[in-house]
Amino acid sequence: MEKKNTIVVLIFIFAFLFGGQLFAIDQKSISETAADVTLNIVSGGTTSYSIVYGAAGGTVAQNNATQLAAAIKSATGCTITTKTDASTPGTYEIILGPSNTRPECASMNSTLGEFGYRIAISGQKLIITATDANHMVVALKRFEVGILKSTLLAGSGFLKFSTTNDQYADFSQTQATLRSIISNGYNYSLSQTLVCSCPKDGTIYVAQGAGTDGTYFYFCNRTSGDTESRVYKYKMDGTYVSKTAAFAGNHSNDLAVDTKNNRVLIVNGTGAPNDLTEINLSNMSVNSQQITIGRGVGALVYSPDRDTYAASQGGNCVFYMGADLAYDSSKDYSRNRTTEGSGSHTAQGMGCDVDYVYFPMSGSSNNILVAYDWKGNYKKTFTLATTKESESMFEHNGVYYVNYYTSGNGAQLYRVDITLIYTSGL
Repeated sequence: MEKKNTIVVLIFIFAFLFGGQLFAIDQKSISETAADVTLNIVSGGTTSYSIVYGAAGGTVAQNNATQLAAAIKSATGCTITTKTDASTPGTYEIILGPSNTRPECASMNSTLGEFGYRIAISGQKLIITATDANHMVVALKRFEVGILKSTLLAGSGFLKFSTTNDQYADFSQTQATLRSIISNGYNYSLSQTLVCSCPKDGTIYVAQGAGTDGTYFYFCNRTSGDTESRVYKYKMDGTYVSKTAAFAGNHSNDLAVDTKNNRVLIVNGTGAPNDLTEINLSNMSVNSQQITIGRGVGALVYSPDRDTYAASQGGNCVFYMGADLAYDSSKDYSRNRTTEGSGSHTAQGMGCDVDYVYFPMSGSSNNILVAYDWKGNYKKTFTLATTKESESMFEHNGVYYVNYYTSGNGAQLYRVDITLIYTSGL
């Protein structure tokens, strides 16, 4: 019993004398585990790293790797090789997703939401991946701006990346938008996909405005003689729902969906340029009382984000009105058709997103979308490779739609498909 007590006392004394030191050692171990990890991707003008891209990604993935190598070369002066994921894995790699078979990439991909990207360290490897090819461009551009253009992280003969430089973005909607192209200068290509048709209805077959409230598409078609118009309601899968009674809408140049007041406003345009016809979306009834505004209108769009209208007449101006549709001449701006490159195109309706307003314009060899900001400043002209006659456009949740008139047979609504292309900006 005395021997056991002696052992207990010795253990207690040992713990008292050295416990603090033991605790400190344990803390040091934890600190080292959680310490910042830094990859010296380029050091002293040389690198052991290579860029690995997914062979399944084809020419797009190959271009991403080639352009990133060019950007690193421009920033550091160091040449870095590229290879596919069919190669033997190495210790030091920059792995580009999303279609990369390296397990580190798959692990990172599993952490992503619906739209987004991640730039992070895994062991001695740097992973740059995203939910899709478009968001890979966003990620690579972010790497350029945040890392390669940082004088602390990149320069002649050096490039480093630490866990404190990790980047993660989780977007609520796609970043492959017209507004992101304007704001960030992405290279891109545009194509179109037919999503809904609103065909001829007796003598009413000339397509004009179109829009959405996020649940339904709305189309306004008229007769060739401007004697009658109707608004048609479709589900967003293209299924017909209902239509209004015929009404005297004159030329019915454009259509604006006002989600705040649950209505569609039809621009009468030619014949009654100051008048708007109101449609109640709850029952598709036509208000017999016209809304008259203080300036002629040929195109109109409502922004729910801004609770503001943008309008135009004859393609020569852009002006802005509040929710009350009161005209203010100080918010009326002239458009410069020469700067836009739109001199040979015909003005049609208009659309908008939270940052810009857009004018679809038809031409003999193509169509264009001319972008202005909400202060009347010209920003960019996009080209659509089609000779169809555009009539109007709109945006919903980052997706853009253009409405076309199919001669003698109503409207066809196309989605604008945007492909971002990574090009080194260094």
